[in-house]
Amino acid sequence: MSWTNLILLLILLVGHVEICVTLINRIHSLRIQQEQLEKFRHIVDFFIISVLIILLIIPGWKYPGLLVDGKWNELHLIWKFYFACCALGSLGFLFSIIRWNIYRIPSIQKENHTEVINISKELNRKPVKQGHYSWMASIPGNQIFDVEFTEKIFKLPMMLKENGELTILHLTDFHYSGVLDLSFYEKVIEHAQQMKPDIIFFTGDLIDNVELRSWIPETLGKLSAPLGCYFILGNHDWNYEPDKTRETLKDSGWIDVSSSVIKFRFHDTNLELGGLELPWMGTYPEFQADKENNFRILLSHSPDHFKWAQSQNVDLMLSGHNHGGQVVLPVIGPVFAPSIFGVRYASGVFLQSGTLMSVLRGLAGIHPLRLNCRPEIVKYRIVSSLNSQE
Repeated sequence: MSWTNLILLLILLVGHVEICVTLINRIHSLRIQQEQLEKFRHIVDFFIISVLIILLIIPGWKYPGLLVDGKWNELHLIWKFYFACCALGSLGFLFSIIRWNIYRIPSIQKENHTEVINISKELNRKPVKQGHYSWMASIPGNQIFDVEFTEKIFKLPMMLKENGELTILHLTDFHYSGVLDLSFYEKVIEHAQQMKPDIIFFTGDLIDNVELRSWIPETLGKLSAPLGCYFILGNHDWNYEPDKTRETLKDSGWIDVSSSVIKFRFHDTNLELGGLELPWMGTYPEFQADKENNFRILLSHSPDHFKWAQSQNVDLMLSGHNHGGQVVLPVIGPVFAPSIFGVRYASGVFLQSGTLMSVLRGLAGIHPLRLNCRPEIVKYRIVSSLNSQE
């Protein structure tokens, strides 16, 4: 046994997996129906495992037998090419780990207060219905019922009167699929009601089962705020009669801001609110060319539009979609995120070119699995830096 070759081969096999995961993440960011995405995922999963076995058997044990003192220069040209790709994949994997571990919250976020509430304990049962994925709820360490209710304080340049602030409740990715039953969402909404924001935003992925659209009045329909409740839809909604979902939300008191810009006044500040559902639905919202002294907010289901938001001088962009990866491994971090940026914006707060983006982990998903990645509801307190001596 050549231990050196074994280590090198294992590193390259990691690169092989990284290439496949990168492909999965990028493909899932595109405008492709859920049914086709599931078929694609099965194909790639099969490719990951089968190629791992082939690499161990053929170049590993047979020709040239790297694990039994075979020479790397004896590899067939095809294997040399693929191993070179795997080496690049390994470097990408290492870069992703380093980026995850050096991430720091931007200084513009001044405070963060979190309360974790176990919904299953409050209900005295696990609110899970029997189904294809229900077994996942019993996986040890699963945090699917441990919902974080968080308050973040951001200091941003708003024209608020002295000591004024804007409070925003951000909800995203509820995924009414039937895996989690209605009581789970009702209990979450009860706690969300107590956060008492000025305005409420929902950033998409609500429906995974058209029959559960009837849950909207008993959940999101219970929420209200002085400045109103505004929503956009996401890629999962796109798969399940989005027009009907829009109508139900509007009938429940919510305002559709997709592909549009709404302007209103708050204290001394002009607020501009835009909604973005691309690449699945709609168009880019048309912010006016001259921003003047307006405070500009963008609701975008996917964080993939971060650069566009910067080009539009958006002050605050709110997104979901990536679920934080749902499974976050120690040191390695999240692995899967349906984004053209992979796991770079899986969740967290990011500041670039004057635009602050907050990406939530969301509340649920088709798969009831959360490891080191709790579901979350966030209230933002926007404090004006223009009134600060700091």
